[in-house]
Amino acid sequence: MENNGKNFPEKLKLALSDHENFKKCCQIAEAFGIYGDGEGADILDNIFEKTTTGNLPLEKVPNEIQEKLKISQEVAERIAKEMDNQIFSNYKEELNNLYKSYTKEETKIFPDSNFSKEEKKENIISGSSSTLIETGNSKNKDVDDLLEKLSLELKKEKEERKKLDNKLKEHIS
Repeated sequence: MENNGKNFPEKLKLALSDHENFKKCCQIAEAFGIYGDGEGADILDNIFEKTTTGNLPLEKVPNEIQEKLKISQEVAERIAKEMDNQIFSNYKEELNNLYKSYTKEETKIFPDSNFSKEEKKENIISGSSSTLIETGNSKNKDVDDLLEKLSLELKKEKEERKKLDNKLKEHIS
């Protein structure tokens, strides 16, 4: 199956804009004491977005959590398991199909020719998935268009989430 904008799984498109998934990231971050000022939840949400857009296979999620949150591998694996139970399990079939059909050439974070290793590292540490996904790498223009559209939607959604989170914090205080 070839992945392009026309057959990117609808369920995954909807998952990316479903605020419930962000709430679950917040709850998991709180449960593991990594919420902070919402940064822990944002990191988990970023990992969710990268996985759902085909940029981070499920088996690499624990390592990504460990690296981004600078926590032990054991705790990272427990967080990844919780994310799998609460979030990814709802999209298992779509994610399995997505990773079977995507090739590294179609969806690639930071093409080697455009960024130095330091720039990649800095952007990954400070960026969101909307800044991490670079289009123009695909052999298929539809995939590039979809990724660009999803990146913009994710950026808008993340901004809205932060506004809502700030309003909630103000209300609680």
